[in-house]
Amino acid sequence: MSSNKGETNFSSDLQLSECFSKLCSDEIMSVFSYLDKNDLLNLRLVSQPLKTISEECLKKRADRLPSLRSFKKLDKVEFLTQFYSHLTSVKIDAWKGTSEQFLKFLSILKRNLLIKHLTIIDGFTDEDYINVGRMLPGLKSLEINVQFSNDITSDGFFKMLKQLSKLKRLTATKREYLEFRNEYRYSIPESLTIFNLYNIDVDELNFLLDLKADVLEKLCYVRLRYTRRNLLKFEDIDFQASGEKIFKCKNLKQLTFLAPSASITNLSSIDCKYLTSLNLAVYEITFEPSCPKLEYVKKLVLELGKSCDTRMARLLSLFPALESLFIQDITFKSVVQTCREISKFHHLKHLALNQIFAMHQNVNHLYDVIKSPPQCTKFSIDFDRRTDDQLKELLDLFEEIARKHSYHQVTVKIYRNESMPTPESKNLKFFTLPCDIMRFQRLTF
Repeated sequence: MSSNKGETNFSSDLQLSECFSKLCSDEIMSVFSYLDKNDLLNLRLVSQPLKTISEECLKKRADRLPSLRSFKKLDKVEFLTQFYSHLTSVKIDAWKGTSEQFLKFLSILKRNLLIKHLTIIDGFTDEDYINVGRMLPGLKSLEINVQFSNDITSDGFFKMLKQLSKLKRLTATKREYLEFRNEYRYSIPESLTIFNLYNIDVDELNFLLDLKADVLEKLCYVRLRYTRRNLLKFEDIDFQASGEKIFKCKNLKQLTFLAPSASITNLSSIDCKYLTSLNLAVYEITFEPSCPKLEYVKKLVLELGKSCDTRMARLLSLFPALESLFIQDITFKSVVQTCREISKFHHLKHLALNQIFAMHQNVNHLYDVIKSPPQCTKFSIDFDRRTDDQLKELLDLFEEIARKHSYHQVTVKIYRNESMPTPESKNLKFFTLPCDIMRFQRLTF
């Protein structure tokens, strides 16, 4: 039985090889483009010509190595890094091997690949971090979960950063019980231009902002997020002092500041002529009547904990060059004034509204907002759970918009546990999502 089966497989492989031999290489590549990864791997065993072509297809499809964990033998890593020799990105997920194994693993990466981006998720010791900096000093991008346990210090992480002299992008997420100490600010590579830091407190923010002036001037993207909401109170954050330090970054292009308990009291301190994207999730924004306009900002995300009411229109007037406007979790009633300001955005192309409760009560208000920007053609709207009558009224509204404005592209998310029929249109898309996931939604660029 096994002999006949082997002969059958050999015969099938021979026929398959002869079939492909009649096609030119372009035709074979076209056929292979429809095959999945497993099929391509199997074709490597048919014949040498098919092995060459299938491997070429596999390499073109890959943009990074598969997630690598611990291996008792490193033969697989050796094979993968030789097979995907053109790749520059590696993700190491929950490493469970020894430090000695990890050093051998890094040696293979260094020998076979030109690594530019590295993602590290959990499971590392101080020695492992130091070895990353020593073996891969040419890294340009590092994404890391700094999840230290009580028996692991942050020394290895800081020493690693000091060795990455060419690092341009750093994304770091840390556990709440880990404290970034004073040496953190001296570990930031001077080559850094993009910085994402999650789970920080006020003192750590001030440490970060106390960098040398030449380092601050090189930063073009900064994303800071406070996630310890239970530890932060409104009066805990002096954004004015911190903000003045942030905006010393003369080349800053994008700033994300997510601190739901904080208040911004001095918008005039934003004096970065290259700042084009601003994402603010804070409790309140106040400003003086004489506050200058931020004429360079093209993308704005606003999420405020305190109702803006009539000040919303005035706040929007400070951003005359907007091309994308995202408003989330804001209850304001001055719809007329807001529409008047939005109508002045002659360059606005994308308007996103998420949980704008006051507008939901009156669909005419929502329609007025959508009609306000003269050049805007892309809209994204999220709703919480409404009554059936309200939803029907809203659906009729969007159907009318799709019919009257064929060039508009409208995306609507409705949070509702029951299914419901929605109108169909090429420029109108509906997504019905469970109510439970509504609280996890956040507008982003």
